[in-house]
Amino acid sequence: MKNTVPPAKKTVAESFALMKGPDAENAVPGDLVIHESAVCSIIRRVVTGIEGISRLTGSSFVDNIAEIVRSRKIQDRAIVLHFSENTVSVEISVYIYFGFSIPEVASSLQKAVTDAVSSLTGLGVSGVNVNVRGIDEVPAEETEGSEQA
Repeated sequence: MKNTVPPAKKTVAESFALMKGPDAENAVPGDLVIHESAVCSIIRRVVTGIEGISRLTGSSFVDNIAEIVRSRKIQDRAIVLHFSENTVSVEISVYIYFGFSIPEVASSLQKAVTDAVSSLTGLGVSGVNVNVRGIDEVPAEETEGSEQA
């Protein structure tokens, strides 16, 4: 009987691959593939839960044209991911409601995104950059509701 060495256990980071588009079809059976769009989806859900954030936004006139011709959703263009080894850095472009502290909202968003991406994907998050592109007025129904309370 031959002596066989059991295969080394893979770390969480080694057991999955980050893939974009059709490259995922070439993944080895049994590997976990996390698409870039899945990470963006996690981040979109986090952003909508942060108090003081009005919306995600594209960053340029070209982004707005792309939305018109339906080449990409504005939410996808508002989130940019940079992968390196087993980590990801995130850039998010948002509008914030008037009256909220920009540094506090940005800090809450950075922490929430880091926690969600790390816990749901196993990836390390090397940084979350928040680009505040503008300020929106608080919707009338929200201000009326707080005045009645």
